[in-house]
Amino acid sequence: MSDEVSRFNPNRCHHYIVGVSIGEAAEPTACAVVEQRTIKVAGWGSECEFIALRQLERMPFGTSHTDLVAYLRQKLMPSLDKMDQAGGAELVVDVNATGRAVAELMAKQGLKPIKVSITAAAGEARDSADFNEWRVGRPDMVGLLQLAMQSKRFDAAKGLDLLPVLGSELQNFKLRAPSIRETELSALRDTKHADLVFAVGLAVWRAEREIPIPRWEQREWDRKFNDPARFKHVV
Repeated sequence: MSDEVSRFNPNRCHHYIVGVSIGEAAEPTACAVVEQRTIKVAGWGSECEFIALRQLERMPFGTSHTDLVAYLRQKLMPSLDKMDQAGGAELVVDVNATGRAVAELMAKQGLKPIKVSITAAAGEARDSADFNEWRVGRPDMVGLLQLAMQSKRFDAAKGLDLLPVLGSELQNFKLRAPSIRETELSALRDTKHADLVFAVGLAVWRAEREIPIPRWEQREWDRKFNDPARFKHVV
């Protein structure tokens, strides 16, 4: 089925997720965009049918955090919101080291970052006080990305200059947890192009973990729920 046909299929939904891995000092900052295609299942909900890497870039060296946030807020996120069919594109950011301060700046500028602390140990957990904050183990994130790239459920747009670098990096990337404190992002980024792995990995992790329903389906359920002839609300 072509993209044109599937985009207007009421049983399918195209959703966009941006993963950002923020570099320290002279390290690069990587930004990845994945398209998550979901399909409606019986009853309430959807399943992730396909994940496509649409964009992979590194911010030019010297790009300030303020300029990065402006690029996301003024250009990238609005362009994706126009195409998104689940109510808006999502932004996932690693908040190790200075990443937390950048995420806070994003929030002040009107963005809604999903904050992820990448840890050395395996496992994942959502912060009980902040619904949009997670702790995710590097082995879990990289493992999900490697499995996705090896499956028929993942593809990448042609012509991405950094795609061969990402593929080569994943072949050599260590799944074992490095022997470091989890706050030392420089040690977590123990390979030359780890920023690319983290940016794509964050976006794919989100796509595998959260399956949105199409906004038109949400509106229909809201209409039914608020229909007094169908439901009697108890105060």
